[in-house]
Amino acid sequence: MSASCRCVAVASLQRGQADWGYKTEPMEGAAQGMGGVGKTTAAIALLMDPDIRRHFRKLVWVSVGQEPDIPELQNSIYFQLTDKDLPDSADTDEKIRREMRKAAQGVAVLLVLDDVWESKYEPPLNCIDIADTPSKLLVTTRIRGLLKRSVEMEVGLLSEAAAVELLCTAGDIDLAAGDDAQKERAAAVARLCGRLALTVDIAGGMIREEFGGEITEEIIELLREDRGEMLAKRDDTTTDGEGSMTVEERIISATLRSLKGKQR
Repeated sequence: MSASCRCVAVASLQRGQADWGYKTEPMEGAAQGMGGVGKTTAAIALLMDPDIRRHFRKLVWVSVGQEPDIPELQNSIYFQLTDKDLPDSADTDEKIRREMRKAAQGVAVLLVLDDVWESKYEPPLNCIDIADTPSKLLVTTRIRGLLKRSVEMEVGLLSEAAAVELLCTAGDIDLAAGDDAQKERAAAVARLCGRLALTVDIAGGMIREEFGGEITEEIIELLREDRGEMLAKRDDTTTDGEGSMTVEERIISATLRSLKGKQR
């Protein structure tokens, strides 16, 4: 992901950072938004923030996902805190959680649980003692209201203007020198990308690498064609949408198709 995309994503999270108040209460924050808006990217950038790095002695990160291996993640958290694996004596859930909290006790820890899909995965991974106020938990998730006691910070879609700006930065596109048709095509690409930071960034990279920074009708047709395939697949699936193509998959598909076209 480009530096410009990282800046867009972290700015979205930082808008809610004041409400989270990482230096005070509450203990938990949740960066929530649909796939592709840049939640993980924003969280990574937040960890690189100098103020964050000065405030917390330990920065701990695990990627959870839909089917997490909880014992492995627990050991990873413990190792990041202590540079050691969990002791063999920690052979029950209660003992493991006690060891994890003991390792975090008295230390200003920022624990990031990335891509959490169910609230049940937070308690066994949360090593933060609620009485240990310097420490904080940040969760990234697609699920609104996942953690009831957290401050939720929405990482949302870009405005069309911001999406076009990101597209131009990622694609090395000079709209100032372009005609009105070029500007209209840039707005069309932003819309076809769903105004998602990740997909706009990917599309910009495709335009830069495969089309020399020029937004052509070929690009629009590629994206429109894959959008048509996505809608057709959605019509053929059950009501839960299972099996349908996501916006991210559609943009990646268009990128691959453009590469194949160049190879012919």
